[in-house]
Amino acid sequence: CPPKTNVILGDARLTLASQPAAAYDMLVLDAFSSDAIPVHLLTREAFALYDRVLAQRGVLAVHVSNRHLDLEPIVASLASNAGHVARVRGDTVLPTGTLSTGRTAAIWILVARAEEDLGTITINARWTGLRAGGELWTDDFSNVLRVLR
Repeated sequence: CPPKTNVILGDARLTLASQPAAAYDMLVLDAFSSDAIPVHLLTREAFALYDRVLAQRGVLAVHVSNRHLDLEPIVASLASNAGHVARVRGDTVLPTGTLSTGRTAAIWILVARAEEDLGTITINARWTGLRAGGELWTDDFSNVLRVLR
């Protein structure tokens, strides 16, 4: 059965700033597939906001698929800075004929406060640890040129 969902449209940071603490079990960030990404959603300050509005065992799902930018190390740095755990799964090699069904290659990262909050994905071989080495982006610093593929 489908979950009960509440979709709120608007700029994520502005909208979330007005939400109560621990209001969401899951947040999904799906804004990074175009040529121009909203960098302000991948900063230390943005992640602190996500932390505030996520429930204690909440999960942040980040869709980092992008033809030009490698965002995995940036999310790894943000998760590490917050003391969180994260796993990545890339479905980048698709079976022949899949595109005609609407399915496209995707890379997703799940971030949580603790391993147990990620459930069984921690023992699923398709979900792996993130590649480290990314800079910590803040509201005052980001460098998109360093994440060019």
